[in-house]
Amino acid sequence: MYRTVTLVGCGGVGSWLAEAVARYLASLPQPPNLVIVDGDAYSRENAARQRIGPQDIGVNKAIAIARRLSSILPELSIKPVDRFLGERNAAEIIGEESLTIAAPDNHATRLAISRRCQRLRNGAAVFAGNEMVDGAVQVYVRRNGRELQPPPERYHPEIAMPRDRSPAEMSCEEIAARPGGGQVIFANFTVAAIALNVVYALLHGRVPTYTDVFVDVEQNRARATTYR
Repeated sequence: MYRTVTLVGCGGVGSWLAEAVARYLASLPQPPNLVIVDGDAYSRENAARQRIGPQDIGVNKAIAIARRLSSILPELSIKPVDRFLGERNAAEIIGEESLTIAAPDNHATRLAISRRCQRLRNGAAVFAGNEMVDGAVQVYVRRNGRELQPPPERYHPEIAMPRDRSPAEMSCEEIAARPGGGQVIFANFTVAAIALNVVYALLHGRVPTYTDVFVDVEQNRARATTYR
């Protein structure tokens, strides 16, 4: 169904998605290639919410994760891309028959991914992100040039008109000055788990009946919604 699974963003959600996705792909008879994309490097502050070791401090996240997963799963083709994804390079990174897992920390990157996926004949995207205690997962699917699910910016104005900027369009100084924190690992885990459920369905050719899942870890609640 998909030739490539592309994970964009290796932060609080993406760093936990990476290993689960890789282990599952490696169990398949003909696994898709795995591409891991992030232009950021690990810092000690990331240890509170992300899966890192002391050897990863200062190392690009995509390279560090690809290196670790390749040592665990040598049978799986894993390619790191040590750049931020933006409008200018989205087509280079996301190709036809790609399942993209979008876990960036900004809406501008989500919009760039969505726009790229809308140009594919066959492809899908799973968007995952969270704030302190709540978060959301969205799914977009195209098959044979037709939309089977709507893009998230159609029903999420914060994605359609992002107030933030993609790191791909920022200077090194602007990237370094970005605020961090504002999340807890429990919300990261919950959003990652729901995203994995969507990825599992898509890898087996099923299109979810919902388009959006909202979660609240304080209320221990998840709510699926369908938009058209």
